[in-house]
Amino acid sequence: MNVFPTKCTYVVLAIFFSLTCFLFAQESTSINCGTITSPESIEYYNSLKSQIKKYEQEFMLKKQSKTKLGKVINSIPIKAHIIRASNGSGGLSISDLNNAISHINSIYADAYMEFFLCDGINYINDDKLCHFKKGDENALTETNNVAGLINIYFTDYIKNNEEESICGYSDNVAKNDVIVMKSSCATNNSSLAHELGHFFSLVH
Repeated sequence: MNVFPTKCTYVVLAIFFSLTCFLFAQESTSINCGTITSPESIEYYNSLKSQIKKYEQEFMLKKQSKTKLGKVINSIPIKAHIIRASNGSGGLSISDLNNAISHINSIYADAYMEFFLCDGINYINDDKLCHFKKGDENALTETNNVAGLINIYFTDYIKNNEEESICGYSDNVAKNDVIVMKSSCATNNSSLAHELGHFFSLVH
């Protein structure tokens, strides 16, 4: 996981998010989630346990103190990649994208995290990528990923290795650091926030 030099902090804050009253039901989204917790992910998570404990204690002390933490501790940049037909038609609309970002910000507010669009929107006009198969990330990331940002790809349709339709998945193993989302699921008020949780190492 290579997006942020201080990503451990974000991991911890996402873990705290999982303890808040805003935690949405895993059962309702996991059937549409294609994220697989790999042995590599578990190994990485386990390697952070001592650091997490330290941040956990600091965070709880600040949250319980009379000193307010402020509105936002971490502002996190997102690079949006919208996949459209080869002729430039279709794809997630700007208003739906903005609504999706606004909604994840309301969900992650208790974790003192705020997401914002950075570096403009990258439009990828390619019919072949409108129906995307999990595992084909290199077709996207090699020429489109922007270092230092969370790269989120929005496409019309995603299928997993079992040929089932899924809403999205997160891949934070090695240098991928991407989230792939079905455009119609980006605005269902749960799937994008769910995949961001996986991106920050939360498991089902």
